[in-house]
Amino acid sequence: SDAVTRQIDAGLDVVSDGEFRRAFFTGGVDVALSGFQPNQRKIVFENAAGETMESTGRPTVASRLEKVGNPLVREAEFLTRITDHPFKITMPAASMYQWYGVWTPGITDTPYADVDALADHFVRLLREFIDEAVAAGCRYIQFDFPFYPLYVNERHRSNWRAMGFDDEAYLERILRVD
Repeated sequence: SDAVTRQIDAGLDVVSDGEFRRAFFTGGVDVALSGFQPNQRKIVFENAAGETMESTGRPTVASRLEKVGNPLVREAEFLTRITDHPFKITMPAASMYQWYGVWTPGITDTPYADVDALADHFVRLLREFIDEAVAAGCRYIQFDFPFYPLYVNERHRSNWRAMGFDDEAYLERILRVD
């Protein structure tokens, strides 16, 4: 609640809880769905100086995704309790769940016929999350789109090409779901 108070005091028109109650910005959606398994693939990030950092990849879809909760509703209810000020809920864009490690050939193609079937199902689930958050009092939803800058990184392009993804078809899919 301190983060919200500070935002109001700073004059922001719309505030958020700053995602302080999440371990990672995708955490709200990741824990609200069953069907994931840890990803064995690592993601390498590189800064302008050429320094790299390795991180665990996005979780892989191993079985059909099922909604087991809606943390966006809990966030909206929390913010409604602590402020009358307009607030927003943040969530990862659907393209985050089209990441080349989320769909893993030999694993994800068991519950889903193809990457488009997963994409379409995820968008339906995302719409349910949003509808329920709006019903809980949320009037502003911010989608985070961190995938697009990685699209122009040759290391990432090589990774998804190695998994059989075509650059243009991949870009068209993430634009469509977003």
